[in-house]
Amino acid sequence: MAEAVAALSLAANILQVLDYGREFVVAAYNIWESGQQGVEEFVALQTLCRDLDDASRSLHSQEIARLSSSSASVGDKAIANLAEECAKLAQRMLNALHQVGVPGHGRKRDAAKAAFKLLWTKDEVKALDTQLGDFRSQLTFRLLISLRSYATQSVENQGHIIEQLNKSQQDTKYLHQKMDQLLLTADQGLGSSAIDYVVNRSRSRALGDSNLGESLQAALFSGISANVNWVDDTCTSHLVVESSRKRKLEAAFLSALQYDGMIEREASVTEAHQATFRWIFLEDSSRPVKWTNFVSWLQSPDQLYWVTGKAGSGKSTLMKFVTQPPPLEPERKGPEQPEPRCMEYLRRWAGDRPLIVASFYFWAAGSKMQTTRAALYRTLLHQLLSTRSDLLPIVSPTRWEALCLFDQDRRPFQEDELRDTLRRTLSEAASTAAVCLFIDGLDEFDGKHDDLIILLKHLVENTPVKMCVASRPWEVFQDAFQNKPSLRLEDLTYQDIKDFVTSRFQSSASFAQLGSREPEFASQLVEEVVQKASGVFLWVHLVVSSLLDGMKFGDRIIDLQCRLDSLPSDLEDLYGRIISDLDPFYFEHAAQYFQIMHASVEPPSALLLSFADEPCPDFALKLPLQKLSQEDMLIRVETMRRRVNSRCKGLIEVAGFNLEVLEFKEARGILVQYLHKTVMDYLGKPTVREMLLKRMDSTFDPYLSLCAGTLAMFKVAIENRDPRDFTRCLKYGSRVSKQRVPEMMTLLDDAEKVFPVDLGMRKRIFEEATGDELQIPEAIDLPRQTVSFLSLVVLCGVMEYIRRRAPDKCLVDLDDETLDPSNRNTVSWDGIKRFARNMTSRRRNQSSRQWPLLFDALPLTRSDATTRSMIATLLDKGADPNHLIPGSPYRVDVTVWGYTLMNLLWLAKRSPYPENKELWEDIARLMLAHGGRIDRRFVGSTVTVLLYDTVAQLRQLQGVELKNFKTMVKQGLREMKDKGAGLNFPMAYDIV
Repeated sequence: MAEAVAALSLAANILQVLDYGREFVVAAYNIWESGQQGVEEFVALQTLCRDLDDASRSLHSQEIARLSSSSASVGDKAIANLAEECAKLAQRMLNALHQVGVPGHGRKRDAAKAAFKLLWTKDEVKALDTQLGDFRSQLTFRLLISLRSYATQSVENQGHIIEQLNKSQQDTKYLHQKMDQLLLTADQGLGSSAIDYVVNRSRSRALGDSNLGESLQAALFSGISANVNWVDDTCTSHLVVESSRKRKLEAAFLSALQYDGMIEREASVTEAHQATFRWIFLEDSSRPVKWTNFVSWLQSPDQLYWVTGKAGSGKSTLMKFVTQPPPLEPERKGPEQPEPRCMEYLRRWAGDRPLIVASFYFWAAGSKMQTTRAALYRTLLHQLLSTRSDLLPIVSPTRWEALCLFDQDRRPFQEDELRDTLRRTLSEAASTAAVCLFIDGLDEFDGKHDDLIILLKHLVENTPVKMCVASRPWEVFQDAFQNKPSLRLEDLTYQDIKDFVTSRFQSSASFAQLGSREPEFASQLVEEVVQKASGVFLWVHLVVSSLLDGMKFGDRIIDLQCRLDSLPSDLEDLYGRIISDLDPFYFEHAAQYFQIMHASVEPPSALLLSFADEPCPDFALKLPLQKLSQEDMLIRVETMRRRVNSRCKGLIEVAGFNLEVLEFKEARGILVQYLHKTVMDYLGKPTVREMLLKRMDSTFDPYLSLCAGTLAMFKVAIENRDPRDFTRCLKYGSRVSKQRVPEMMTLLDDAEKVFPVDLGMRKRIFEEATGDELQIPEAIDLPRQTVSFLSLVVLCGVMEYIRRRAPDKCLVDLDDETLDPSNRNTVSWDGIKRFARNMTSRRRNQSSRQWPLLFDALPLTRSDATTRSMIATLLDKGADPNHLIPGSPYRVDVTVWGYTLMNLLWLAKRSPYPENKELWEDIARLMLAHGGRIDRRFVGSTVTVLLYDTVAQLRQLQGVELKNFKTMVKQGLREMKDKGAGLNFPMAYDIV
């Protein structure tokens, strides 16, 4: 136990020495670059000398001897060896500092500089920088080895280690101000306890607050990810975790897989009508059409089954019917829930193996996420691992280790990781269990359908799982599945549709009266509806509703017959007929709803639509910043249900409304949805949209309505605020028509007033605004130093607001309220040097206290049609491309223009050249036209930064001297400025 405390104490001392070593490198570099100045750097070095001397003494302690003993673990011995190496390096820096001393002015200063440069050449300073970085990487790796060693011990031993760490901290004189937030608890992981201890022992001058903890944790996370081959399933499965804490960690992992609307589609699929689809589980195939008996497939070793059918034929309803349990009868309700209908038959295939069933529904009428591979991976993983949580250490070892050691893992899931994790999960689960997947709506996937087919076939071919997929009968799917067991739904549902029509009619008192008066016509009416439906349940649903309306209105037999005859058998023609028959008084209001649905990024909640439906957007301005009462919330949702039903005649509907809903969070889940994807497709046709627009007030703007609605949602959701409401308010504002811009400006001015003071919420809003659509090379990433409202406006592309509200030169003052805490909590070891460099930069240039909005406009985390226009707008308002970016992690200050050039040079090495090449070149030309520098000093410093900080391992350029490469870059920039050419370097692929 004592060895663990000694190792962590030594790690804290190493960290401190490395931190001061970074300051030495920064000061040394500044001396070389300072010209006739630089005396302040010698003063800084003198102070550093005292601190480094104290820190280096801590490396000559009994702890090294104790950890070098034979009984110490491999990781602890490695930390002791690293301490000895650091001590030697520290002594070398101290010797240099003692020899030079602190100069005054004039010749003494010049002599001191000359002496220092003799002791430390530029190459030696760079080598020292590299060595410090290597030591940091080694410390991370060796600390992880030690932590893993302790985490494989018994729960009791881990508890004793934590107790000793806690006691040692209580005996430490230096405690951080936020120690109350770092109290060690029984539920805390050993890694979290170790970080708390190291933070309190470090007493780092450059990072002397509790933010060092998050920085160190991030570095250890990176270490786990970087050593993925070292973190294998054998090791992670040996991590010992107390059972109740293990359940919490499993729940945390599953929670991280969830996304908004994950179960939304399945819940919204219409339940199968009573007595329909029962034939799917009949074991005989006596039906007159050719199809592969579904029960036979469920019981057989055949892996793939294809359900196909026309749009609206009921494919999703069938998939839900198969995978959901039957409803419980009232007298049988109890703690045991019935199993899915398919389980009985799948068990005959599974034999003695446990059975796992998982399902996913692509949904084009939902959010963008619900049409992606990522949603497929997340949903299936969540269902599979909820059943087999024991597989977590095997299928996701790095994340499981991070959770076990540090109680959390904030790294976002990437699609490739999700895909690989799903493959491993299926492989592991199928080795001991029988797994069957049901995937609906392949035609609603937002991507290349060939790629999706390849993915699904790969899963089936490489793991012994069964898979049932459903799609429309498009050529791409017919080619892929034509030789697989299948059924075509419209060929098999004649009796189902007849039962449905009969049931709907018989539930109507008006039809009962008709049947008693005209029994022959009533029977004939049912048969005609079924025949005309051609297997499309959705058509039947709409037509029966229309006929029942006629009966309620007292239609005669001839009227009902004419009504049926006039209704087109084609779905799209039927939609057109429904729209043309809308109540003229409500037509414009219905058209407004259709426009709002088209403009919304995802199905809006009924509550949001109620705010967007207010006739005057100023309503949102007058709305107080207070919680919406339950009564008002229910009134708004119920009112919207009635309005949508009366105006839109079923083409859009409010789904899942329950009068017992009381909480705001639940109210968000009551969505306004298209009846079917085909409705969305029809209403989105240019000809249909043009027809609707002609019959509306030309001043109506759905984006302005949504801008006001999302602002209202943010104002009333005091306890359940969603950052998406705020960012969408701005993004909808960016698309408002020119004639409604003044109202949009007023709304966004009000949004600025309610912009949260809480930095945590601001950060969440910025994360929502930026997203992760475009990955930026980590090597040239820069930290965000502000979470100001204007930066958010730029990120959301609201150009009109920037034109009218951005200050001259488009700079935002930095202060404690706008500094993004994520940058003070540095995200890598490189961040440790960032603090010292930034402090030096601020002394040299006070303008670094101002953040350039021009940087926010660069296409780093997003890229769309507004990017170039926003940059042009900022430049026209006086934004300076040569303005320094605060918080540069590089050896020299970086300007917005310099950062743009760095991206161009970095992207030049990627093959194929990225899709946004032309966009970056357009941006470069704009900046050149507005004063972007191309002199030798600027080009030289930028190229040096790129070569030595982002690809530092390439010290020798392949066939080109650094001087010549700088000349090439400079010439390329001149051609770009003068001739509008692209920035092309023939040898870029060989150089970078």
